[in-house]
Amino acid sequence: MKNTNIFSSQLKIPNSIILLTFLSSISFAQGAEKIKEEKSEETKKLDPIQVQSAKGESTYFLPNTSSAMRTDTPLKDTPQSVYVLPKELLRDQNVQSIGDAMRNVPGVTVNLGEGNRDEVVIRGIDTKFDFFVNGLRDDSEYFRDPYNIEHLDVLKGSSGMIFGRGNGGGVVNLVTKQPTLTPHYSINLNGGYWDHKRATVDFGGPIPGDVASYRLNAMVEDSGGFRDFFYLHRYGVDPEVTFQIDPNTKLTIGGQHLNDNRLADRGIASQNGRPADVPIETFFGSPTQNFSYQNVEEAHGIFEHTFDDSLKIQNSFRFIQTVHNYQNLYPGSAVSSAGTVDLSGYHHDNTRDNFFNRTDIIYKVDTGSIHQEIMSGLVVSHEEDSDLKIDANKITGVSILDPVGVGVFDKVSRNRHVTGTDIGVYLQDQIAFNEHWKLVAGARYDWFKVVGDDFLGGPHTERVDNTFSPRAGLIYEPTSFASFYASYAKTYTPQGANLALSLKDASNAALAPLVSTNYEIGTKFVILKDKLSVNSAFFRLDLDNVNSPDPNDPSILVQLGSQRNEGFEVSATGEIFPGLQIVGGYTRLSAHLLTATTSGNAGATVGLVPQDQFNFWSTYAFTPHVGMSAGVNAQSSMYTSFSDKVLLPGYVLPRAMIYYTDLNYRISLNFDNISNTVYYPTAAGDNQIMPGAPFNVMANFTATF
Repeated sequence: MKNTNIFSSQLKIPNSIILLTFLSSISFAQGAEKIKEEKSEETKKLDPIQVQSAKGESTYFLPNTSSAMRTDTPLKDTPQSVYVLPKELLRDQNVQSIGDAMRNVPGVTVNLGEGNRDEVVIRGIDTKFDFFVNGLRDDSEYFRDPYNIEHLDVLKGSSGMIFGRGNGGGVVNLVTKQPTLTPHYSINLNGGYWDHKRATVDFGGPIPGDVASYRLNAMVEDSGGFRDFFYLHRYGVDPEVTFQIDPNTKLTIGGQHLNDNRLADRGIASQNGRPADVPIETFFGSPTQNFSYQNVEEAHGIFEHTFDDSLKIQNSFRFIQTVHNYQNLYPGSAVSSAGTVDLSGYHHDNTRDNFFNRTDIIYKVDTGSIHQEIMSGLVVSHEEDSDLKIDANKITGVSILDPVGVGVFDKVSRNRHVTGTDIGVYLQDQIAFNEHWKLVAGARYDWFKVVGDDFLGGPHTERVDNTFSPRAGLIYEPTSFASFYASYAKTYTPQGANLALSLKDASNAALAPLVSTNYEIGTKFVILKDKLSVNSAFFRLDLDNVNSPDPNDPSILVQLGSQRNEGFEVSATGEIFPGLQIVGGYTRLSAHLLTATTSGNAGATVGLVPQDQFNFWSTYAFTPHVGMSAGVNAQSSMYTSFSDKVLLPGYVLPRAMIYYTDLNYRISLNFDNISNTVYYPTAAGDNQIMPGAPFNVMANFTATF
């Protein structure tokens, strides 16, 4: 019998928001004292990067980010749900992938991504393209590594005004480590179960002459896994140099080389509407033929010039080439009554060259009591995608006692070249009418053209979309520690936004753009002397012309009509009292199709969307040297796709960490899935289900000089 913990889909909201009730009561109890303080001093803008706790450790709460507004803005002045995950939290949780990081963000699940890329579901919207690095699009298909991340920001709801096409449910923006004039040198060694071995370095400081600084982050990993035959070999290096040309002018340039080579593992099949009754390590495919190879070459830069206190211009560019080759056999059917399964497969070669350039002009102006921060800008991008797919013969009747096979890859099913060109202009105004009322309003226009050539005799296709993405948010701040907001935002996802699938055939090219409209009201409190953030939001996300991968063939898009995703979320991040830091959140989310189509029924539940999702992580420093963490991740059951035929059970996963730190080194042990629960956190369709890792231990050693 499997040791499966079921986190009931009927979880009651009051039991999950005790933390919010407690913290909110603290905030209101402090209200009178805080208001008195406001009369004697003006509200201060907090340092967006380093905030120290009482015991010297950097806290989990970063009060500012530029991800949501493209200007350095306090989170409480941002009319949108934003989760900021700092490097200290990622370190304490031993985060080594985007999927690991997403455990801290309720309302977000991870799609298996066919075992070869990052893919997430944000507020019920599946995306593999809404990733950004320092605000610039990063829509190539590969596994990102957090070794060079300063903090990782997850924005919920439509964000088309800032980020352009896509992002119906939200975006993930990776903010990378930048050079500083303070010398620092550190090395981290990580090891654990299944022959896991990983090392990272981070060092930098001033270049002689003090007119420039540098930073170098690097990573190497050689690991196995709990799944049969799994291996992972990857390495990356990210050098950065900043030139202080004059007191008002700065130029930062850098690049990254990232290589990832692993077994392409697409999980197990379904059986009678549930994950197949096989050991979690069972591999479905070909141990000798399945592989995933990714090579990323990237160059980037940002130029900033400040004319005076009121006017600033900045220009950012990013070029990235991704070579992504993979081959796999995978479960192509449910397990039959005879205990057999079919294996499907294909070989895929993909090369993508992307160039993005963004120019922002930021102007601050005061008119009487009204303060405005106006941002205007231009984005130009060009992408080229070459795509070759060779299908394998289907292998039928494979026993689940040994579900492996050898495929014959001999049928070219796709050979094409697609280009996409985007020109976007935008204008945003952040208006502070007085100390209590603020307004954010903006709009963006994009011209997006996609051209495709099919080398297998298919048609030459072209498509142009003109989209208009507005946003508006009203903020009321009765005190300096509390804000209430209401917001509206709309974004479009043209069919051509997915270059890899966009022009597969004329029918795909004719699919209408996805329209995402987000309505949201929320509260944000910054309490306990500006060390703890407590947020809540009610939201409704309406979608029209929804595109989704076919449950039986993720390479085919189908259009589902209308969809409504709505719910409630609450979160808390920061320091409750000296030495105790927390990150926690709860989301109750409903995501259903509203209209019936040939592909889905009205009322169908969207795949990989649990109704209830909860996360909590706390770290306590007993002394300046010794501390520990404890946490839990839990969610209710969810379907694998909109077919609603296969259900993944809910689960509760406890985690913990202990550490010892001194002036120059830190030692820690992470314990995951302490209860050794059998669970299934992700899938890619109805017959590609990935089991979660059993109990495991990871050890970390960090030396700093």
